Order: sequence, then structure tokens, then C-alpha cells
Amino acid sequence: MSKSVGNIVPLNTGAEDMYGKLMSGPGFRDGYVHASRYAWTPRDIDETLNGVESGKLHPRDVKMKLAREIVSIFYGEDAAQTAELAFIQIFQKKGITNRIGMNSRSSRGLLSSMF
Repeated sequence: MSKSVGNIVPLNTGAEDMYGKLMSGPGFRDGYVHASRYAWTPRDIDETLNGVESGKLHPRDVKMKLAREIVSIFYGEDAAQTAELAFIQIFQKKGITNRIGMNSRSSRGLLSSMF
């Protein structure tokens, strides 16, 4: 199967979903150079690639910046910022249990009571 199977970003989705799909796709080098053509100038792309290759820029940070810029094209800067903050809370700070109304203690108790 191709690496691109399942890596779609529909335009009729919400800002948080779009941001998450952009972040879950291939790494910056593997696919985001193409997407960045729509948001960045050729000079910006070259500077960014050089920064990643030299270690001055972290690929994740570049990917987050590009995802924020793409989402802002479709939903505006406020929605893009909100989507980025939600992504950070869920995936970097591992706050997903707060979003679904559970905490780790109650989920452990639930699992232990089932067995």
C-alpha cells in the first residue's frame, strides 16, 4: 500500500480535525514541502529545510507552524490557534482523558472492576 492511503485532509472538516490530520501525516521532509508551497515562499521553504537539516529547527515545530498556517487559510487565525492549543493539550500534554470526561484513576478502577 502507498504511504498516502488514509492521509487525506478533507476541506469540509473542522479546524481541530484539519490541524490533527495535518500533524498526523508524513514528516515535514516527506510531504510538507509540497504543502508549504501554498503557504510559504520558496525562500521560506529553503530557510526552513536548512534549519531542520542543521538542527536549528525541530521538524515537529515546523510541522506545527505549517499546519497552523494551512488551517488559518480555511478557518482564520483564531480557529487555527485554538486548534493548535487543543492539539498540544491532547497529544503533547496527554490531556485526552480530560476531554472525554475520564481521568486515569477512574479508568483504572473501571478496568479492574471488569476483570
